[in-house]
Amino acid sequence: VMLMMLSGWIPTERLARTELSGPPCTSLSAILRRPVVWWLLGTGFAFSLANAMCAASLPYYFSYLTAEPVITLGEFNTMGQVATLTGVLVLTVRLGNRYPLPRILFFSYLAAGCLSGALWMVPYSSNGVLAVVNAFKSLAYAPSIGLFWTLVVSVAGQLPGRPMATMVAFACFVTQVGEAVGQSLYAFGFALLGFVSGATLTPSCATYLCLSISVFPAVCFLVASFCSGRIKMPFGGVES
Repeated sequence: VMLMMLSGWIPTERLARTELSGPPCTSLSAILRRPVVWWLLGTGFAFSLANAMCAASLPYYFSYLTAEPVITLGEFNTMGQVATLTGVLVLTVRLGNRYPLPRILFFSYLAAGCLSGALWMVPYSSNGVLAVVNAFKSLAYAPSIGLFWTLVVSVAGQLPGRPMATMVAFACFVTQVGEAVGQSLYAFGFALLGFVSGATLTPSCATYLCLSISVFPAVCFLVASFCSGRIKMPFGGVES
């Protein structure tokens, strides 16, 4: 849909008239020429990529690398979801009312990246420790879940024509692409290393599996932190 809009197959004038009141924005190129839009979309792509790789690799990690797990995969995910819900309910509003949104996202993704990288140092047999570190990572990441979309709307409110619906559509698009790419890259890497379902993992597959729940997501979170840190609000002399 984005390519059809940019190529002119879908008349953007009609799309602009569906936005909130303000001067019409008749070209998507006018939106995409703003660096802040690309930094924002890059943030959404990077954190979606991190979450997708980690979520896709965890079932294999518990199946192949933890012979007698202290906790099950279901308990592991429950701890992470409880931490995420706690962070969303407790931290989102408190931080959002006190600090600029890009700064919150910067430190949230930075902390999540550091904790994701720390998972690399956890031994295979210590999945209880793995669950605790992952819960803290989920807690650090939690405020960014709602505040990212708040920032999307805030940035759109300062663009010509206030194209909020368009910006939300762009952000949804890049986050979905990030999830798809993350899962595809994980499976593609496993296939290249000769993974066979049900067989004993080769050392290279085991290393790749550990990297997929720790270092690879950490790099993506750090990229998201960098992109969010490049967003300056307000811009163009307009208050948020």
